[in-house]
Amino acid sequence: MITHFPTTGASDLLLGILDGSPNGIVAYQPIRNEAGIIIDYETVYYNAQARMLLGYTDTDFRQGTLFQRFPAARALETAYMPLIQNNQPFIHESYFKRAGRWVQTQARRLGDGFFLIFSDITTRKEAEVSLIHRNQLLDGVINTFLSGITAFEPIMNDAGEVIDFRVTLVNDGALLLLGGGYTREQLLGNTLIQLYPETQEQGMFHHYLAVYRTGQSIRTSHFYPVPQKWIDLSIQKTETGLLVTYNDITEQKQAEQQLQQSANMLQNVLDGVQSGVISCKSVRDEKGHIIDFEVLSTNQQVCLIMQQPAEHLIGQRMLSLFPTKRKNGLFDRYVIVVETGEKQQIEQEFREDGLNAWFDITAIRQGDGLVLTLLDISERKQAQLDLARQKDQLTAIFESSPNGIIAMRAIRDDSGQPIDFLMEKANSTTTVMTGHTPDQIVGTRLLTTFPGNADGGFLAIYQRVVTTGQPEQATQYYRDEKGLEAWFNVSAVRQGSDNVVVTFSDVTTAQRTQQQLRESNESLEQFAGVASHDLQEPLRKVQSFGNLLSQQFGPQLGESGQDLIQRMQSAADRMSILIRDLLAYSRLTNLPDISNSLDLNVLVSEVLIDLETRVADKKAVIDISTLPTLRANNLTIRQLIQNLIGNALKFSRPGVRPHIRISAEKVRGKQLPASLPTPQASSYWAIRVADNGIGFDDQYKDRIFGAFQRLHSRNSVYPGTGIGLAIVKKVVEQHNGGIEARGQVGEGATFTVYLPA
Repeated sequence: MITHFPTTGASDLLLGILDGSPNGIVAYQPIRNEAGIIIDYETVYYNAQARMLLGYTDTDFRQGTLFQRFPAARALETAYMPLIQNNQPFIHESYFKRAGRWVQTQARRLGDGFFLIFSDITTRKEAEVSLIHRNQLLDGVINTFLSGITAFEPIMNDAGEVIDFRVTLVNDGALLLLGGGYTREQLLGNTLIQLYPETQEQGMFHHYLAVYRTGQSIRTSHFYPVPQKWIDLSIQKTETGLLVTYNDITEQKQAEQQLQQSANMLQNVLDGVQSGVISCKSVRDEKGHIIDFEVLSTNQQVCLIMQQPAEHLIGQRMLSLFPTKRKNGLFDRYVIVVETGEKQQIEQEFREDGLNAWFDITAIRQGDGLVLTLLDISERKQAQLDLARQKDQLTAIFESSPNGIIAMRAIRDDSGQPIDFLMEKANSTTTVMTGHTPDQIVGTRLLTTFPGNADGGFLAIYQRVVTTGQPEQATQYYRDEKGLEAWFNVSAVRQGSDNVVVTFSDVTTAQRTQQQLRESNESLEQFAGVASHDLQEPLRKVQSFGNLLSQQFGPQLGESGQDLIQRMQSAADRMSILIRDLLAYSRLTNLPDISNSLDLNVLVSEVLIDLETRVADKKAVIDISTLPTLRANNLTIRQLIQNLIGNALKFSRPGVRPHIRISAEKVRGKQLPASLPTPQASSYWAIRVADNGIGFDDQYKDRIFGAFQRLHSRNSVYPGTGIGLAIVKKVVEQHNGGIEARGQVGEGATFTVYLPA
């Protein structure tokens, strides 16, 4: 120990205290040059603890000055001068290699020098170094994380409320993800709102506050416009604030968005199709058996079918939506699809919960479930059912028809001309008419089974029909070497391009009756001619003798005798007219030829020429519209028109100029008055003759068409026999038509003739 202190009792006590101090103590006095400038320091005191701490011996302290012993101390020379001159103490920490320990040095002024107090801080320094190493290691580990990590501490106002968060830690991952161009130094110590003010606008700041206040961690995803990334955030509370972990999920989000876009596109496609599509997953019991299916998704068509929104269907059990699926076997078939992977296609009718429809269902396995495609086939199924019913009805009609029906297909030669027909279908009535059963007919040729068709002219009809497509009807005599002989009425219609359907009936009895009727009519016509001649001859003699009596013996007979002769002459005239009308009426018993084309415009013009004198006498006005051309008999239709116009002239009102209107319009068969016979044609020409004459009471509209039926007395001013309208009706009937009369007394009458168009 070196000391320059006085050795009084008090100093001995002080030295004892210093020597026993746990700290090392060394005192120095300055060494000055001739100019009084301090150039070094000499040791004036040191204790044992200083020797131990610094690793020096007594010799080391006694020999040499401060700067000689510790050359590195010159680095502190600038600190010693203020200490000596201005009493500014300082503390310094350094490592003494000689002693192998860290020492803290406290410098204090002592007189003209100073003393140093040394403390062993090796343990603390080693702990600090260890902590630094650990922190460096932790920083290295944190910075190697792909995730961004940021630590925050709360910033509070005077009221203790958190108003912001200060950044206390940022790893490299956070700088890359959300640095926004900031360096670590710029981020550390800065606040969340100052760095990212948009967190308040976008609501993220409230998440930070909520975690700090409640301690409940939050995980959310958020899109940051800068740097255009989706970030997955995990916010946790720590002892000092918050720890936020960031992960870049941009690619994942983009993949999800693309997947969602694809899903939306698929859903739009599914919603656009006419089929309903349902995706289901299996619902299994503890043993793994499928007990139901849960609806995962549907398209819009399913919602329309079920009349429920998708959210009401998704998550529902299939058997709760369609309880009948277990009864009708559909559920079991769905189970087979899932268990075996075998596709199932089913047509099924549903009648439950207001649903009444047929569906074509396709079931395909998908994972541990299935996809069902439902196509509403109600219209098609109904059409099939209707077609089946129609087929049954047609079969019933076909088999129950009183006429024989044979469907045939043309057999053609090399040039394509039909030379025969293959009979493909025949009804049971053909057996009655031909003696051949359907089994004997079907599959055979026409000319093989019924050879008489060639000579009878039937084959030519069928050939024309299959070639032209125009239906034909004929009544002809059939005879073949197999013994079949009869008159047949045949109707042939082409079906498709190569088939002919023939409907025929045995009219042998009718033909014989018609032949007998023709013969009877011929006899009647001969009789009527003879009778007319034989009756007219006596009448002419009566009329001649009456004229002679009136001329030669009139004066002798007087007025009374002449009146009798006049009555006799009038009766003879009426008798002559009656005989002529009867002859005309009787001649209508023969069926006229109505197959010729007849232009009514020409015919009416010719009739008016015949009635020219009567029209002129009456000063009648006759309006004629455009009239049709139709199939009719010229002679009988002429008689019909002449009788109707003649009646209109005859039954005109005295003092009133006759006005006759002749017109025509086309009407459908079902529009004919119910009082007329059942229409036999699809359309008719309605030919009207209307006048402004005396008319008649409508209650007599049917009576006026009877023979010899007159609405006026024999002595009235309107002569006639009552045969004219009977002839008109007979002509109409011969043309398969009808006639209707309408009248009003004092205003006129209208006669409408309906003839097939």
